[in-house]
Amino acid sequence: MKIAISFLDAQLRLHEAVAIDDVAGRDFIGYHSIRKIPAYKGQGHLPGFYWFSGINQLVPYESRLEMFTLMGFDFDGGVIGVLAQPLMLHFERGGQAFRHVPDFLVWREGGGVTVVDVKRAEQAGASRNRRAFESTEVACQHLGWGFEVRTEPDDTHLANMKWLAGYRRRPPRFEAAARELIGCCADGAVSVRHLLAEMERPLLARPTLFHLLWKKVLRFDMTAVLDERSLVYLSTSDVAA
Repeated sequence: MKIAISFLDAQLRLHEAVAIDDVAGRDFIGYHSIRKIPAYKGQGHLPGFYWFSGINQLVPYESRLEMFTLMGFDFDGGVIGVLAQPLMLHFERGGQAFRHVPDFLVWREGGGVTVVDVKRAEQAGASRNRRAFESTEVACQHLGWGFEVRTEPDDTHLANMKWLAGYRRRPPRFEAAARELIGCCADGAVSVRHLLAEMERPLLARPTLFHLLWKKVLRFDMTAVLDERSLVYLSTSDVAA
């Protein structure tokens, strides 16, 4: 299989159908999207921009599922860069030529690079998509990158993540409330209701609590919907809020 790549570099120079061997070694940091996401009246998907708190950057998306995928990467942490519509892959296999533009290129702490495609589970198995995914994975292996196909997240996980995402920006008067909340969890798990009841100013402590849960300084059981009965406990990892 022959593979070539088109991309826009950091100076917005277009490189068209470059042999994959000549692309190896490029990190694509600072590069630009190869394709502009369309927006027009009556379209089926809902494009927009997601504020990715981990990198303080707006990242474009083409659908709500892509937005939830970005939110998941933001919530997971460890992402230091994201590029939407990062490159165009050109394939020639068995006398047939086809192209594919992955949805995201993701850089993680420690130097890992991952190409991400987003597709609903019911569509991911279609022959055309399988061909694109399998070929993209081969290209990524050649470049030393990872490859992922993301589908719909679990409903409960998504509900919790969407709620906490509303608190991903650090709230006002954060430090004092954060110290108090963390201190209350030092001896073990505490329910949200009792935790807030212990605070001098519960209304101010509430957004701080949810921000700490977003940053995973405090944790809870993500397999159940977050409510006032949820038990909150101190994380064992050193995650900065």
